[in-house]
Amino acid sequence: MKSENKEILSDKLLKRLSLTQKLNLIKQIIDKTEAAHHSGYVFLSLEPKCIMVSFDEISAVKVSFHEQYQAVLRKDIGKKNQISISDDFSAPEVRTFVLYNSAETIDETADVYSVGGIAKWVLKDELSRPDLDTVPQNMVFDGLAERFLRVSTELDPKYRYPNMDQMRKALDELIQVNDIFQKKQYYELFNIAYERDIFPERCRICVDFLNTSGFKNAVDQLQTALTSDYVDKYRALYIYEALASVAKAHSDELSPEAIAGLGIQGVRAYNNVGNHIAAIFLAKSIENFLTKDDRFELMPIIASAYTDSYQYEEAYHLQKQNIEELQKWIATHGTTQQYKVFLGRSYSGMACNMVRMGMPGALESFKKAIDAFGESKGNIQITICHILHYACEIKDKNLYIEYASQYEYFVGNTPAEWLRNILSQRHISEYYFALYALLKGIFMFFLSDGEEEEEAIYCILQPFYAHEFEKKEYTYPLPLIEYYLALIEMTRSNGITKQVKELFQQAISYDLDVVGGRFNIQKVIRASILWKFNLLNGHDARNQQVIWNLQAEAKDNRWDKLYNVLKEKESMEGVLRFEEA
Repeated sequence: MKSENKEILSDKLLKRLSLTQKLNLIKQIIDKTEAAHHSGYVFLSLEPKCIMVSFDEISAVKVSFHEQYQAVLRKDIGKKNQISISDDFSAPEVRTFVLYNSAETIDETADVYSVGGIAKWVLKDELSRPDLDTVPQNMVFDGLAERFLRVSTELDPKYRYPNMDQMRKALDELIQVNDIFQKKQYYELFNIAYERDIFPERCRICVDFLNTSGFKNAVDQLQTALTSDYVDKYRALYIYEALASVAKAHSDELSPEAIAGLGIQGVRAYNNVGNHIAAIFLAKSIENFLTKDDRFELMPIIASAYTDSYQYEEAYHLQKQNIEELQKWIATHGTTQQYKVFLGRSYSGMACNMVRMGMPGALESFKKAIDAFGESKGNIQITICHILHYACEIKDKNLYIEYASQYEYFVGNTPAEWLRNILSQRHISEYYFALYALLKGIFMFFLSDGEEEEEAIYCILQPFYAHEFEKKEYTYPLPLIEYYLALIEMTRSNGITKQVKELFQQAISYDLDVVGGRFNIQKVIRASILWKFNLLNGHDARNQQVIWNLQAEAKDNRWDKLYNVLKEKESMEGVLRFEEA
């Protein structure tokens, strides 16, 4: 058997080690230190000269501690003659205890400090250096490494890793990130950066080459995430912006197809978080890189951005143009399921904008969308949900009932049964949309169907609302349910007035238009509705909080004119007229 040649850990030896070997070396130091702790020993003054390094037949690093270096029994920590110190690697509490005879509490976290100090010394040449453009740099690794080293070497023991096991878990993440970087798995790399709260500007991988295959894989993974049933929209935007920074630095190495593919996902990502101006600007910037299929895919997304920024006419004309181009292409080249989906989405989106602009022919466009989608069941169900809202808009109960029977989430024979079924399916992607469509329909068409049905609906909503409110997560659709409960309570004594019906109808419609936490005119409208609803419901005291909330948002978002008006009047009376002016 080949004998091992051991060397003391030194600068000269470090220059021969790769980053992977250095990380493995640190991990072995942690493992051996933890083994000593489990046996009742602590080291208190570990430093590089105590560590012996050898290499096996496949050049893997093996670590041992110098045979002349002795650990200290935990029970003997109070005996100063048993403890030696190292100026650079001993924890502050150990140095204070030995040098000044202070009554410091010393435990295993002193070794966390020493091992952290050794790790900082081992990795000193591995963190990215902006002046060395030819060295591959992994800024995600840098961010995590800095955090790992900072926590390990905190001056106050209570802020360090409490033990070697926690320290090892943090190091394992560094090892994982290094491995991901070596394999050029960009999506996984930025996903970790998002989870560990490393800001996007730190996610620029500065390398002397770009792995185009790894980049394409990352874009494909981002597309899968953005088109899935459950989109983590802020994670997706984070990863897109990180990938965009890579693409910007290496645009000359990327094909037009790669740039267009990333750009389409960027439009989706910006649209999802309500930044429609950025989505439209990005779409225009990649226009010259788009293939025919790219255009057909992108046009409904851009139209959606125009719609969500209240540019309905622009969206309508864009969707109409896309339909005409698709029909010409299909007539010449035939169709596929993908083209059917593109066409169906354009018809459905165009119909929604026709409704918003009060144009005739919306229902026909919705029906054409359903026909166009073919086998795409999910898109058909979304379109049916749009038709349910449209039926409420035009007050057509027969139309609502006709399509309610085709909507897969309305299971049962009565609105109360539909409601019970929807509330039991909060995991489905269409949950909020289905609930909105049902609440709107119940209020518009079914409240007059009898006191028994009304009471059944109330008895379903009330405990559900109480349970959700207890979670301290006051998000949609809780405000809608709150309105509904209050409305039924009012009908028990006062009856339903036309004004209350209209206010409630508006509240539901406007809540559908609010995107994320964006501060816009819709929030003013909603506050005005709440104000009037509270007055009608005899809850005047709640209105002070409505004003305060809107004031705070106006101030935070620098909507100065509105803030000053609210502060002066402390009333919503006339605020909407003020904003329109």
